[in-house]
Order: sequence, then structure tokens, then C-alpha cells
Amino acid sequence: DLSQTWITDSFPEFGLSIEETALVWMPSLILFVTSLYEWHNRSPEVITSRGSSHPTTWTLLSITKIISTIAPLESNINVFTFTTISFPIIITQLLLSCFADSTQVLTTVADEENSSPENQSSFLSRLTFSWFTPMIMNGYRKPLTTEDMWSLSTQNRTNVFIKQFNKHWKPIQQNSAKHAINIFPAILKTYWPTLLINACILLAVISLTLTQPLILDRLITFITSQTNMSSDTGEPICRGYVYAGAMFASLVLASVLNIHYKSRQDLLFMKIKTCVTSALYEKSLRLSSAGRQDFSTGDIINLITADMNHLIEFFYFLNNLWLSPVTIIVATCLLWAQLGAATLAGVAIMVLVVPINSYLMTREHQLWAKLPEYKDKRVSAITEIINHIKVLKLYGWEPAFLTRVFGHRARECQLLNVVMVMSAISSSIVTAAQYMVSLCSFMAFLYLSDENILDVNKAGTDNNDPSDGHLYSNRNAEFQ
Repeated sequence: DLSQTWITDSFPEFGLSIEETALVWMPSLILFVTSLYEWHNRSPEVITSRGSSHPTTWTLLSITKIISTIAPLESNINVFTFTTISFPIIITQLLLSCFADSTQVLTTVADEENSSPENQSSFLSRLTFSWFTPMIMNGYRKPLTTEDMWSLSTQNRTNVFIKQFNKHWKPIQQNSAKHAINIFPAILKTYWPTLLINACILLAVISLTLTQPLILDRLITFITSQTNMSSDTGEPICRGYVYAGAMFASLVLASVLNIHYKSRQDLLFMKIKTCVTSALYEKSLRLSSAGRQDFSTGDIINLITADMNHLIEFFYFLNNLWLSPVTIIVATCLLWAQLGAATLAGVAIMVLVVPINSYLMTREHQLWAKLPEYKDKRVSAITEIINHIKVLKLYGWEPAFLTRVFGHRARECQLLNVVMVMSAISSSIVTAAQYMVSLCSFMAFLYLSDENILDVNKAGTDNNDPSDGHLYSNRNAEFQ
């Protein structure tokens, strides 16, 4: 009943049905979901009695127990006594679950003392990446060497995830021996759970980012109503705590989830790149004499370097195919709620930026397609020099061939310079577009009518609008 929980001047109260259903089943549901996630990310080399999903469940149970403790203050003294006693026990269990249990590591690595501390880290350590602090401090004291590196966990070792990839890749390779082979189905079958989890995390980040302008609007409205002592429309003071807590929680949670999303994405891209590279090397070792004439060493190197980046780039922007339109539509609706028809000026800026940036990106990809040709000529020249080094030394042709190699490299660097300049221009346009949208919307809002006032609510919430360029920016330079 909203009259008891939200539309009330007193402290909010929850009904008995909420206490006995939602507050009880919600932690159990979260426990089930996070247990599935923990099972998916389990490490075969570590045996422990607890997974990293338990602190989440105990945190939710602690929050629901607070509500259950406050609710029966005026109902039943026995229920209140029981919940008061059980509440400190749950808080203690929450604190204990944040620390790692003693683990038994089963590994075939000879140097067990150099194993990664991530396997034995606690929930808080994984959440904040504090398990990596010893490596940072070690690098601060002295230059890091190979001996300082930790051993990889089992699920991150090449022989493990390549074996998983080959389970789906080998049947496709055998069934399509005489036809063109597509490697995408094998990658999707191998890593679809990770891709799905990463998409859910990104969706949560975008949802939290979209709610921040709304919470900020309500918080500014609450502060304004409290400072206006002559107004009788002030909200209860408890709502101010709710708005401030929700604003803080959404910012912190969005930041933490975003960092973990990027970390999981980088790890996934490294695994995909390793699997495809392994498949290319295996194929190159089995090439016949006729096949070696069609594919030179430079062609194979281009497949592993330049073309591999396009594959990784596809997976990087995969989530943006469905998230970007939704984010733009929701952000436009938020702007329309604040500025009305003036939002169309910002929409016009976004529409204007799209063809310009599309042209720059298309031109940039065309130049990237030409770059392997220059690289192939340079690698072929170097291979020819190495294969006939005795003849070059005999006739003294080193300067002529070096000039030839340097010429190919100069043309390659010149083309690369043009690509980098176009990438910088494209990124600058996308970065400036988010500020131009707000500026043009504000200007149109002020010029539409003399009665329009650009107050704190409109300026504050629109400057925190989530329609920024981080979803649409061109990141080719990062992969190249």
C-alpha cells in the first residue's frame, strides 16, 4: 500500500504480505542466480566451501531484516524480540562471508607457491581488485620480471580454453571440408554464456546510468521544497535519505559494474584471439605446396594481426547494436520531459553527427584495408632478404634491398598516420557531440519562450544525461 510506504508523512511501513513474500524470496532468488554464476566460473583447481555469491545474498538478507525489524515495532513484542536477536547474527554472517575460506588448491603447476592470489581471494577482494595490490607494490619497488608473474588459473590457461573451443570447431571443420568455413558459430557456442553475462552487466550499468538524472531531479526538488519554508508541499524527510542513498548507490554500483564489465571483456577478447590464432597456425602448418603459393607469410601475419583486430572489434561493439538505440531513445525522452520541444535541437545535432562520423569511419576502414597490402610487401621483402642473404652479401646488394624495405615501411607509416588523424577527428566529433546536444537544447529552450527558465533541475539533470558518446565512440585505434 503506497499510503503506508511512500505517500505518508511518518516513517514508511511495509505490509505483512511484503514482509512474508518479497522480503523472504528475493534473497533466495538472488542466491539461486548467483550460485549459477559461481558454478559457471568455478575453478577446477580450487576446492572451497563457499562461493563469491554468498555475500550478495547476505547483504540483501540484511537489508530485508532491517525492514522486518522496524515493521513490528507496534505489532507483536515476541516477533520484534526474535527479529532483533536474529539481526546481529545475520550481520555477523555478512561480515564473515566477505573473507575467504581456507582453500585446497589442486594444480599440476610445479611452482605452487607462485599461484595467483585471485583463486583464494575473498568477495571484497575480487570486488575491489585488491588481490592485485601485491603485484603493484612489487612493481613499484623494482622492475617486474617473468619470475614475478603469477601462474594462471586453470580456466585461463591456453590448453584449457582452446580444448573447449576445439570441441565446437573441429566438427564444423570436418563437415565443411570442401566449403567455406565460418568461425563465428564455434566462437559463439564456446563463449555464449560469457557474452550473455557481459551483456547483462552492461545492461545493468546503462540502467543505473539512466536512473541517475531522475534521482538527481527528485533530490534537487526535495532540497528546494525543504529550503522553501513557506511552502506546504515539502516531502517527508525520510524521502531525502532515500534519494541521497539511491544517488550514491547508483553511482558506486554503476562504476563497480563497469570496471568488472571491462575486465571480463578484455579477458574474453584475449581468449577469442588466442583460439583463432591457434586455428590459423594449425592451418598454416597443414598447407600444401599449392596453398603456400596462394598464401605467403605476409598474408598469414596479416590474418593474425590486422584481420584479427576486426574480429575482436565486432565482439566489442556487439552489445552496442541493441543498447545504443535504446539508450538514445530513453535519453531523448528524459530530455523531452525537462525541455519539451527544445529537445529537437539536440536530436538534430545527433542526426547531423551520424553521417559525418559514418563517412569518417568508412574512409578509415578503407585505409585500414589498404594497410595490409603495404605490410605484406614489406614482410615479403624481408623474407626474400633472409632467404637469399648469401647472394646479397656476395654481390653487396644490402643497401639496395634496405632502401626497398624502408620505402615500403615509409608508405606504411604515412598511411597509418592518415588513419590515426581521421580516428582522432572522429573521436573528437563524438566527444564534442554530447556537449553540443546539451548546449543547443538549452539555447533552443531559452529562445522558444520568455517564460522558460533554465533552473537547477533542468541544467543539473540534463548535464548528467546518459546520452554521452561512450557507447558510440570509435575505438579502432585501441585495437590497431
